Amino acid sequence: RVVDRGAVIVAGTLDLAGAADRGLVVTTPEPTSLADAYAFMKACARRGRRDGWHCAASMSRGGDGRAACERLARTAERHLGVVPAFAGAVPDDESVRACVRSARPVLAAAPGCPASRAIRGIESRLAGVEAADVPTGGGFLARLAVRWGGSAVAAASAVADVGGVSPR
Repeated sequence: RVVDRGAVIVAGTLDLAGAADRGLVVTTPEPTSLADAYAFMKACARRGRRDGWHCAASMSRGGDGRAACERLARTAERHLGVVPAFAGAVPDDESVRACVRSARPVLAAAPGCPASRAIRGIESRLAGVEAADVPTGGGFLARLAVRWGGSAVAAASAVADVGGVSPR
């Protein structure tokens, strides 16, 4: 199950994140997005959630998605004792913007686009399976895919910073 925590940090989302097997925080390379992701992890860490974190980046270009997650991981480790594993990066892709405008999930509407392939890769890494084993239609991230994209803050807040991830 996936819990999309939205833009606001409240007790209910912190409780869900604390109870989840894994936490996936999604950011963009933008400083405001990284700050939002860190704030959520900090709130969770204060409530005892320190293990099982993963980081993914959306709207990335070149290696800036990985670099953003690495920056977040260094900061979280230094200040919180939390070490999120890199789950992957979703490239900035016009297909995503087109799907957002038409309110269609990118994994269903554009399964072969670079963003869809990256989302399936993240999903497979979180599920512990090879990307080739993940159906083209996606899975738990497919339900969120329609919301990937937009502004850096929207990408971090609306989609990202997913409070908890569990394969069951």
